[in-house]
Amino acid sequence: MPEDIMFQEAVEAIRLGQRKRARDLLTRLLRTDGSNTQYWLWMSSVVETPKEQIYCLQSILKIDPKNKAARQGLILLGALPPESEIKPKPPLRRRWQVEVLEVKDVGALQALWNNPLMRFAVLTMTAVAVLVLIWLGLYYQGQGTKPVVAKLPTRTAGPSPTFTFTPTAINETQRVPTLKATLSGPPPLEARLQATYTPTPVYINTPHTSNEAFRFARMAFQRGDIASASPI
Repeated sequence: MPEDIMFQEAVEAIRLGQRKRARDLLTRLLRTDGSNTQYWLWMSSVVETPKEQIYCLQSILKIDPKNKAARQGLILLGALPPESEIKPKPPLRRRWQVEVLEVKDVGALQALWNNPLMRFAVLTMTAVAVLVLIWLGLYYQGQGTKPVVAKLPTRTAGPSPTFTFTPTAINETQRVPTLKATLSGPPPLEARLQATYTPTPVYINTPHTSNEAFRFARMAFQRGDIASASPI
């Protein structure tokens, strides 16, 4: 039946929270069959205002006056007075007393060990220390097993000796005496000095024509001789 399929789609839309789509589908169903109480009951859950909910539930009671779901809904909305037959449920009694658990006094070391980060750090440092000790043991063990080299004199042939001739009476080479010039007469003055000196030229102020003319003019001006100070 198409109505059954449309009703199932409307119920599925309500479960998915698609209230507008469900309301459109239920409106179509009520136009085809306005006497179906299931359509009105589901319609009361998707309308927007309390007045519309009361209208839907009252429509159910017109069709089925003994419908408990519609009557309870109207009572909750305040459209009907509560029935005398209905008794309120007794209030829930809560247990406010809580059992106090005994907390054992934990030492500082135990508290640090209970911390997972601290425990991981301690185990990591222990593992690293063990690996370092193993490596040192293997290293020193390898150093102790090295063969000992005996430091004994060897007879390995070295380079051939080099002989130098010492001047003797047999192979003596005659040396030619170096002739030194001799001076005749009295010794020069430079021979009396302990060290030779290089002559340094004396600074002499070389006069220039333009500078000298300006100097003479300034000197004449200072004396008050304007005629000599003026140019020719």
